[in-house]
Amino acid sequence: MTSARRFSAVLPAALCILVLAAFLRFPSVVREAAVSSLSRCASSLIPALFPYMAVSAILVRRMKRGAGLAVFLVGLTAGFPVGAAGAAACCREGRIGKRDAERLAAASSAASPAFLIGVLGRMWGDARFGWVLFLASLPALLCFFPLRLAARMSSAADPGSPAPFSRDLADAIGQAGAGCLAVTASVVFFSVLAAVGKTLVPPLAPLLCLTFEFSAGALYGASVGGTVGAALTGAAVGFSGLAVLTQVSAPLSEAGLSPKPYLLSRLVLAAWLAAVSAVWYRIRPMTPAAAAMVPSSALPAAALCACPVLLFSLSLLRRTKNVPASSCNSGKNLVK
Repeated sequence: MTSARRFSAVLPAALCILVLAAFLRFPSVVREAAVSSLSRCASSLIPALFPYMAVSAILVRRMKRGAGLAVFLVGLTAGFPVGAAGAAACCREGRIGKRDAERLAAASSAASPAFLIGVLGRMWGDARFGWVLFLASLPALLCFFPLRLAARMSSAADPGSPAPFSRDLADAIGQAGAGCLAVTASVVFFSVLAAVGKTLVPPLAPLLCLTFEFSAGALYGASVGGTVGAALTGAAVGFSGLAVLTQVSAPLSEAGLSPKPYLLSRLVLAAWLAAVSAVWYRIRPMTPAAAAMVPSSALPAAALCACPVLLFSLSLLRRTKNVPASSCNSGKNLVK
């Protein structure tokens, strides 16, 4: 084993030990962050996500043709991680190939219009800003969408008689419940991790906000204000954060799919939405509703600390391999 491979094998274990030690050092911070994030999930995240996930699962099961377009549209409407779950389900059922499923997951994974217009628009005091981000994300996401799936989706085998709707409904509800549980667990973990990190190293608070959870990153951008703050908000929404990455990766890994197209789409979308947000602020200056203004001296440190996160994402694009699994069909596309 080379030194590089040995280091890559030891590093995750060492980081886990350090994180565990930090959790034991600040038990009250861990508890407060966990309780707060669980309350937020129960009051807003799960009610907004669960119905869309259930309907999406039913659509994927019942639609024999055009399910790719349905997954794309539902993913854009419902937000994370509905699109990735639908793409993985299509692949597991043998209705599309791995390559198309990976691209479909990347294209259908975006922040929901409800968040962009209702929450982010309120942060900046202008709902039009949310509309701009939502509409600007569409052409970037369409670059990853396999267009032939919109017209036709064939099956690897004769589907035979359709399953009873009652069974599809029960399975879809169970799948949506499991998905919401996974999303909640991811949000709680990264919220606790961010809270402990900000307690240990306060100067890293901007980095943690921008990279761990995209809603916290959007709020941080509104706190900064100005053209820079708008660009930071757009970048946070485009990158979507490590919490969303784990939510999207879960259904993809179960189907033996690679997250590379999703990661690539996040980097492209982060740069694109940052530029669009900056230009929009120059055209339509906004007054953020966020009360706390972040000192401008913290911005260079945040930009410098963001470099390791960018390098980490790029390394995943280069090194991540498909999980060897038989749960999905072969890598050849089935759609002619």
